[in-house]
Amino acid sequence: MIGKSIVERAYYLMKLGRVFEERAKEEYMKGNISGFLHLVIS
Repeated sequence: MIGKSIVERAYYLMKLGRVFEERAKEEYMKGNISGFLHLVIS
């Protein structure tokens, strides 16, 4: 990502992590992920 500031890059990565966790939570609640799932979000 050439031309992006460090703040924009950090925001992008935080947003990506949040979206991933939200999707993982959805899939876990549907039963598509077995075992334990520890998320930072609640």
